[in-house]
Amino acid sequence: MDRDLPQNLMDIPAEDFCRRLIARGLAQYDTMNNHPLIRAAAEGKATKEQLREFGTGLYRAVHDAQRWTAACYAGCEDQKTRALMLKSMMEEETGIYSKTVSHSEQLADFLEALGQPRAVTYERSKNLKMHFKQWCDLSEFLGRCRPYWLYRGTIAMAGEAQFTDVCVTMMEALPKHYGVTGKGLTFWEVHGPIDKEHTDTAVEMISPHLTSEEIRREVQTYFFHHVDFRYRAWLEPLGQIKYVLA
Repeated sequence: MDRDLPQNLMDIPAEDFCRRLIARGLAQYDTMNNHPLIRAAAEGKATKEQLREFGTGLYRAVHDAQRWTAACYAGCEDQKTRALMLKSMMEEETGIYSKTVSHSEQLADFLEALGQPRAVTYERSKNLKMHFKQWCDLSEFLGRCRPYWLYRGTIAMAGEAQFTDVCVTMMEALPKHYGVTGKGLTFWEVHGPIDKEHTDTAVEMISPHLTSEEIRREVQTYFFHHVDFRYRAWLEPLGQIKYVLA
C-alpha cells in the first residue's frame, strides 16, 4: 500500500485515505511489534516488573475502553453500525464469542502469571504513570467528546491495525522467557484475529464520514496523536521517558 498522502486529502477515495494513513503510521512510527519494549520481551531482556507495568497500563485502557465506546454508541443513529459496536462490546466485556472472560480479566490473568495478584492489578491500575495516563485520557476524550466514527476509526487504525504481530511475538516470548502459559496467554491468543477484524470494520465505519478536507485532517491529527502517545506510554516501563515539569 502506498503510504504517501496527497497534499489535497480529497484527491483520493475515503477508504484509500484510511489505508494510506495506516501505512504511513507504520512507516513513520515503526510498527508496534518493533517497539523497544516488545523487542526486549521477544529477546527475554525485559524484566517481569517492566512487563507488569506495561500490562497494568493495558489493563486500565482495556477495562475503561467499553465505557468510552458506550458513549459513542449512544451517539450513533445507524442501527447496523450500533450492532457491530454492540457485538464488539459484548465480547470485550464478557468474552462471550471467544468463550473466555472479559478482555480486561484476560490481562489480569496475564499479570497474575507474571506474579502480580489481581487485587494489586486493580489497585495499581488506578494510579498509572504519566504517559500511560495521557494515552488513556486521549482515548477517553475521543470517546466522550468526538463523533463515534472518529473515536472508533482512530483507535482501530492507529492501534489495533498494528497489534496482531505483537500478539504473535508475545505468544512466542512469554512461555519461552517468562514461564507464562495457560490463561496467562489468553489475551494475546484472542487479540490477534480480533484486532484485524476491528481494523477492517473501523475503515468501513469511518469512510462514509470523510467528506471534507477538514474532517480528514482532523482524523489524521488524532491518528498521529494516538500513535505518539501510545509509543511514549510503552517506553515508560523501560525508563526511557524523561518527565519535564514546568
